[in-house]
Amino acid sequence: MLQCDLYVHASDMESEAISCIEAFATGLVPVIANSEVSATPQFALDGRSLFKPGSPKDLARAIDYWLDHPNEREYMGKLYRVAAKKYSLANSVRMFEEMLNEEIEDNAKQSVQD
Repeated sequence: MLQCDLYVHASDMESEAISCIEAFATGLVPVIANSEVSATPQFALDGRSLFKPGSPKDLARAIDYWLDHPNEREYMGKLYRVAAKKYSLANSVRMFEEMLNEEIEDNAKQSVQD
């Protein structure tokens, strides 16, 4: 994958989008189908990484843009690599622990009120 110029995620339906996260964590700029029944579009840092689902013409437009602008692609690749840290295992565990601690605190407050 590190020899690729882009990552294309053409799926119209995706619930986890792990492959997309893995791709942009390496610095690949994703080109993502902007489907309403997919979780993946949320990872696009801007509209240049989105295309109309089911439209080969719009997919080609997005791919051509990134291939025609290598400096911008390199810059955005760095931003995608940074953005991927939000989804790291360490960060996910930290956020889960915070959620559990908040629930424990809320439960303790509720017990005192009862």
